[in-house]
Amino acid sequence: MASVTRRARAGTEQDTAPAMERRLLAALERLLDRGQTITAVSVDALAREAGIARATFYLHFRDKGELIARLIARVEDEVVGAGGLWFVRAEDATYADLRAAMARFFEVYMRHRAILAAAAESAPYDAQVAALHTRMLTRFVAESAQAVQRIRDSGRAHPGLPPMVAEVLSWSVNHTYVQYGRELDSARREAFIDTWAHVVWHTIFAAPDPAGH
Repeated sequence: MASVTRRARAGTEQDTAPAMERRLLAALERLLDRGQTITAVSVDALAREAGIARATFYLHFRDKGELIARLIARVEDEVVGAGGLWFVRAEDATYADLRAAMARFFEVYMRHRAILAAAAESAPYDAQVAALHTRMLTRFVAESAQAVQRIRDSGRAHPGLPPMVAEVLSWSVNHTYVQYGRELDSARREAFIDTWAHVVWHTIFAAPDPAGH
């Protein structure tokens, strides 16, 4: 009977790599939500929180640093993917497209706020976390800059648009979403998203949206 139990447990723990990443991401975010820092979270604590053996962790990751790199990469992909049409065809985007993108960004940031906030807070003291956090923001800025350039090329942008507008807006969105988003109730969240959509639209586009926003 004992051998059957061991086999059942082993089968449970031998998740696929994507499933294990999701499981450990959820565990890490729960620990961070309780006030722990990325640097302070141990492999033992992660394994306990995820409900796996410590040895199982090392079947999937060399160390905690590799896990954090993979997790931030997953969040990075979600953040960039949330841009949707705004990143793909910004030159044709309507105000509704932009507002929808800002709402999707908000959903991703709220879903992963714990790790995003912890990464920002740990970056000054942890070179590896700093590099990963910077890479994520650099990619976000690059996607935003390409969108702005397409709007310029289409003739829809303000003629005197400053060259760093994409960088400043991207960093500002990241900071305010991480720092203040969770403090808002549902009504204020909608107003917050509306405000950011208004700011971004009227900063970049020369003409108001036909709907009058």
